[in-house]
Amino acid sequence: MEGVGPCFPKELVSKLLRLHFRDDKTKVSGDALLLVAELLRVFVVEAAIRSVRQAQAEDLACVDVDQLEKVLPQLLLNRCVGSQARGRQKRGPVLPLTSKLWVTS
Repeated sequence: MEGVGPCFPKELVSKLLRLHFRDDKTKVSGDALLLVAELLRVFVVEAAIRSVRQAQAEDLACVDVDQLEKVLPQLLLNRCVGSQARGRQKRGPVLPLTSKLWVTS
């Protein structure tokens, strides 16, 4: 499914990550930047899909910020809580992780 949806440049992802670093010397590998960019892409695409479904459920022809606001809390909970805590079958990771992806300081 590569090439579908938005693409986040490495520079943007790096700046977003650095906003939350406590130590200015913290470094992020190129692979970690690609992984976070992919996670952002999946999150944005999922938010868009859920917003469209919400608009369809409301019999609307156009998606507005109101539909995004309605689906966002559940989307955030789905990403934070994890499927096992909700009693569903646990899914494996979407992307293979390697030791090179860890953030180092």
